[in-house]
Amino acid sequence: MACKMEDDEQGYDVNRFVGEVREDLLCSVCQDVPKDPRVCQNEDHIFCLAHISRHLHQNSHTCPVCRDPLTLETLKRPTRILKNYLEDLKIKCDHHDCGCPDVVRLEDLQRHVDQCGFAPVMCGNKGCGTEVNRRDQENHERYLYQFRIAKCHDCRDIKASQDEMKASQDGMKASQDEMKASQDEIKEFQSEVKIEIEEIERKQDEIKEFQSEVKIEMEEIERKQDEIKENVGEIKKSQDVINVKVNQMKENVDEMKQSQNVINDKVNKMKENVDEIKHSQNVINVKVNQMKDNVDGMKQTQAEMKAEQMAFEAEVGNQFERMKVMLNQLLQRRNTNSNGAQALYPTVPVNNHDIIILGGWYASTRECVLNTVEKVNIVEGKSTQLPNLNHLRGESASRVHNGDVIITGGYDGQASTDSIEILKINQDPLRWMIFDGKLPVKLSAHDVVVYQGKLYVMGGYNGNEGKTTDNIYELSIIPPYTAKLLARMPQPTRNHKAEIVNGKLFILGGSTTGYSKDNIDSVVVYDFIKNEVKPCLSLPKPVKGMSTVTWGNIIIFIGGKDKNDQVLNEVTMYDTESGQSQKLPPLIHKRFGSSAVIMDDVIIVLGGWNKEEGHLNSVESFTMGGDHWRELPGMKEKRCGATAVVKPRN
Repeated sequence: MACKMEDDEQGYDVNRFVGEVREDLLCSVCQDVPKDPRVCQNEDHIFCLAHISRHLHQNSHTCPVCRDPLTLETLKRPTRILKNYLEDLKIKCDHHDCGCPDVVRLEDLQRHVDQCGFAPVMCGNKGCGTEVNRRDQENHERYLYQFRIAKCHDCRDIKASQDEMKASQDGMKASQDEMKASQDEIKEFQSEVKIEIEEIERKQDEIKEFQSEVKIEMEEIERKQDEIKENVGEIKKSQDVINVKVNQMKENVDEMKQSQNVINDKVNKMKENVDEIKHSQNVINVKVNQMKDNVDGMKQTQAEMKAEQMAFEAEVGNQFERMKVMLNQLLQRRNTNSNGAQALYPTVPVNNHDIIILGGWYASTRECVLNTVEKVNIVEGKSTQLPNLNHLRGESASRVHNGDVIITGGYDGQASTDSIEILKINQDPLRWMIFDGKLPVKLSAHDVVVYQGKLYVMGGYNGNEGKTTDNIYELSIIPPYTAKLLARMPQPTRNHKAEIVNGKLFILGGSTTGYSKDNIDSVVVYDFIKNEVKPCLSLPKPVKGMSTVTWGNIIIFIGGKDKNDQVLNEVTMYDTESGQSQKLPPLIHKRFGSSAVIMDDVIIVLGGWNKEEGHLNSVESFTMGGDHWRELPGMKEKRCGATAVVKPRN
């Protein structure tokens, strides 16, 4: 009986397997268990080699599932775990339909098929051409088929058979003679062995007799040793008594020597004390004279210090008044200037008190990355969970555009990513969607802004090249999502911040390598119209990992790490028009990698990290014009390196 052969390129039909096969391990093209499996670069999607090769040759050099770049050279073999799983699957023989009942491991299938008795073969008789199972071939050719070849047994064949039988009998007789001779030799050898065994038994008896004599002598020796031990014990007791007396005499002599040394030391100390008393008297006389001189100097210094203190208090008062005036001017400018910063950066409506904070790290190891999202309401003092991101993200960057929240790049627990996700606030139910466009390169520790309907990306760690970048990119948020390199910053920068003020992009601080020792204090401004980067007056100190908000023409930067790797609780206002900096009251907690937003005139700072407390879930707020920060109820999770935005209105 013949059976159907499978297509050599087609995967293994799922119905041939005993037990269930995981759907995520089927070929993404034929939906069968893959034959000669291969995976794409990210090892996320699996294919038969023949199918993915045909796709890459005929269609495009991309993965047909995730659309990532893919060529025959970048195809990978499956991991050892995946390979072992596939090879351990139990599959029916290729010739199951022909009657083969065997079920074998996938790894052993080809070896079994090559030897299977149910494999189809052609009848070897001329003129037949019938296809039969391999195990039935001989029976078919000899007995069943009409074209079988009959054998003739004539006299010559019989005579030849007789000659062969006679020769075989002669050979058997010769073999019998040889066997008889061998038996005689064996009997002779057995007799010799018997004699040797009897000799060995005689010698064993002699050895036993000798052992008995030795045992008696050993018992006598042990008795004498016991007597010697008793005598030695008595001698040791006498020796111990003598040693005790000798030691007592030595101790008496040592005590006498020690007493003599003590007497000598006391005599010497008395001599030294007399000299010290004389020297101390001289020192006291000198100090008395110095004290007289110091009293006169102190009277003069006190007068000078009092004058300096009065001058310092006056200067502090003047600075405080100048700060109050500046704050009042900024408040008036925000309320009255319809063509100024307020028009470019409208404050959040009073009835919107929700903050969305995304991703970050919950512990110090690089793998402890979050994909969770929280909504924090500062009025109600509570935090609620929102749908999770599709990817883990730390040191990512987010912005709001047309009422949607956009999050870009970041570290996903293994490497930097170029993916973008979007949350449409008006969508019900809420869920994060993968954005069709991507960042120009894989980035983390970067920053982004949205300006006139386009996304601008600055600096960060370039995962493609494994180094910090100095690029400024423009990315279209609408199809075809084109990206282009606009300009370069004066130096590579990561863990920095970027804000738009009066239609210009300000990029502040950061590090050239990610290490605190390479922190920078630079401020540069990018002009969108002229497409050029210019330096501004620097920050008060080099700092990285801070958070920022804008208030009118002011950029306020919060916390971070200084060049000595110390976490800061400093809060500083940077005037983008004058380049001058002014300190605000310090944070309650030191914070590195925190997130910040501003709502009306209230700054909210969330999470971060410091050496003393570790990763933080605390939240604190400051009202512009106030004199201290206020602790608010904390978030559900600890977060460092997260990103936050004010929730857009529905």
